[in-house]
Amino acid sequence: PEVSSYPDDVAVIHYIGGLGSLQKIELSHRNLVVNSLQYSSHVEVEENDVVLGLPPLWLPYMLVSAFTSTLFSGAKTVLIPLITSYSLKLMGERLPDFIEALRKHKVTVIPGSPSLFQAFVALADERDLFKTVRVAICLPTPPPDEVKSAFQRISGVKIISGYATPEGLITHLEKIGLESKPGSIGQTLPDTEAAIFNIQDKDLPVEVNQVGLLGVRGPQFDGIYSRTSLERRKNPLNSTGWIISGEYAKQNAEESYIFIKTMQDTIVTSGSRVWKSDLENILLTYPGVKRCVIRVVQDPFSGERAIVSVEVDTKKGELTQDELLKYIASQLALYKLPIRIELSGVKPIASTQI
Repeated sequence: PEVSSYPDDVAVIHYIGGLGSLQKIELSHRNLVVNSLQYSSHVEVEENDVVLGLPPLWLPYMLVSAFTSTLFSGAKTVLIPLITSYSLKLMGERLPDFIEALRKHKVTVIPGSPSLFQAFVALADERDLFKTVRVAICLPTPPPDEVKSAFQRISGVKIISGYATPEGLITHLEKIGLESKPGSIGQTLPDTEAAIFNIQDKDLPVEVNQVGLLGVRGPQFDGIYSRTSLERRKNPLNSTGWIISGEYAKQNAEESYIFIKTMQDTIVTSGSRVWKSDLENILLTYPGVKRCVIRVVQDPFSGERAIVSVEVDTKKGELTQDELLKYIASQLALYKLPIRIELSGVKPIASTQI
């Protein structure tokens, strides 16, 4: 059937936040088109480019960087399955799809998450695989410094770090060809503004080189909260209209931005933000769980992952890691599961690798 579509119609509905504090974000066609143009003009995507496209495309920044930005230039996107620690275990010794894509399709642009580049470092250690690649872009946050240097060593390609807000829209990218400092996310995209605000007073900007909360605004954000009803909207705007990301950063004297750390309650795994409170709240509803502590470790393929230490109330019966894992898996997406569960209060203290 014929369908009428207008620039300000809703194109993507995106939810962010923990299960108890979800924010509904409605992105219009205009939001996605603007962000795609901003990104493609910075990266200089051209008709002869071949872009490596990794799901999850439900993350707006992946949709923009791996797919919609190529439409404006007539470039190609090679879509392959998402690489995670789970899929690598399933495929065993089989050649990962992203390596085959590099060889077969002569990829020139690689956008991906920190976990993707960790997988490249671990599995794709042949420099000739990257001989056609001209640029690699890491989103939504910079990769660890050791991953960045290791990838450049094995590939000969420098990773361009950037930043995408929890809403999923891209605001910062490093300039291609320039050296970067650890944690750098570069400068703002065209028509995008950024500022660092006081942690206690989100209306008060801080001085250069002082750590605070990153605030952004630009046409890619127009209307994303106004389209949501007041009952469902948890507005992150300060009194002057800046979107406060809730993540820590600073601006240096060269007007570049340095990413310090994500929100204390989140980890970034396989390019997605996971709220630790989701795990905590679900575990505490299970009979026999007295309390739990979550700590974050680096996983070779998924980036940051959670290890959960659970204190068991033995008066309420026995409890196993398998029971807890099945219960969590029934409530949360696969990528949100912890990499290990440790039980205390039982003898002996046991753990299970997931």
